[in-house]
Amino acid sequence: MAHPLLSAAVGGLLAGSVFALVGLGVVLSAAAIRTVNLAVGEFYVLGGLVFYSLAAGAPPLLAAPAAVAAGAGCGLLVERCAIRPLRQAPLGTVVLVTTAAAWMLRGAALLIWGRDPIAPPFPAPSVGPAGQTAAVIAWALLCTAVLEVWLRRSHPGRALRATADDPRAAAGAGVDPVAAARTAFGMAGALLAASALLAGPVTYLSYDGGVGLLLRGIGAGMIGGMRRPAGVYLGGVAIGLVESLTAALWSSLYKDAITFSLLILVLCFWRGGDET
Repeated sequence: MAHPLLSAAVGGLLAGSVFALVGLGVVLSAAAIRTVNLAVGEFYVLGGLVFYSLAAGAPPLLAAPAAVAAGAGCGLLVERCAIRPLRQAPLGTVVLVTTAAAWMLRGAALLIWGRDPIAPPFPAPSVGPAGQTAAVIAWALLCTAVLEVWLRRSHPGRALRATADDPRAAAGAGVDPVAAARTAFGMAGALLAASALLAGPVTYLSYDGGVGLLLRGIGAGMIGGMRRPAGVYLGGVAIGLVESLTAALWSSLYKDAITFSLLILVLCFWRGGDET
């Protein structure tokens, strides 16, 4: 019994690290537009799929930077075409527009890469599945720590936090909300593309996988209060462990229902990492 549970725990930590990384993308973009960007899951999927295609004609270590750049470009394109023209629009309109962007990106992925799940190659061919799993977990921890410091200590990070608190007051203090949004979406796209090329070889990618990742990333972000990257990481790992252990101890058929039922209960009583 111990061995299956240990395997389930490692799988849960891997999945939870991916959920936490998507949650960090949710938090970054939400800080800029004060609502959830529903295209975040597609940033992750497209980054991994672009890496898969590039790695077919170039060494993976050369394809990786190009895929990360493509992810950043995808984020910047959504910000420029879908977010910036609607800066004065109601938040509900922004949510609808990011929903449309998500559907467009998902449709493009279906047309280009098809319906079948895809496993990109390992960025470092000599690293096996166990090593790649450890790399994903370490990457999630590193991104969490770096983003925690960046939001608190750097000028762009503080500007983004000020924009999230009160865009008008931030603008009055000299913060450019357009530049803050551009920074947030570019960083989110690059972060998620890099995460997908690391995690894709051991978790697989599919054109419609962004929806499930988005929901779990939002859950991780809400557990963390949409503010603290460390709280987002813990929320993502908690969701991953619940899903993995449910599948190991009971049945994978019930993991979504149990995960989201528990998430609703937690969010009813837990305000996450709210801070001033």
